[in-house]
Amino acid sequence: MPDLVGERRANASQAGARLRGILGAEPVSGRVARKWVLGGRVQGVGFRPFVYRLADRGEIRGWVRNRAGEVEIFAEGDIEALNRFGRALLAEAPPLARPEILSESRAEPEGRATFEILESRSAQT
Repeated sequence: MPDLVGERRANASQAGARLRGILGAEPVSGRVARKWVLGGRVQGVGFRPFVYRLADRGEIRGWVRNRAGEVEIFAEGDIEALNRFGRALLAEAPPLARPEILSESRAEPEGRATFEILESRSAQT
């Protein structure tokens, strides 16, 4: 049987290294924001509720939604919380999920007060 936990940790570590390369230096303190788009097996497996719980645990604000076979996440918080959140998206995913980070980028903080699950969007919107 494959070592899924070990594989997820390795993927999370690689994602963290890639994230540092993509995003470069960010402010050490203060509120920052990031966007992720995840593909793979992320729909019909409880992935959005998982992201919601993960955000709540890490004091992250923002939203998650399905988008044409993918999951889109906007998250804001302090830099360390976002780093932990980004790693956990892969390392702690639900058992039936097989998430893959398709893109991750900086975003402008929106000053959101909560984290929420938004309605799904089609490819056109």
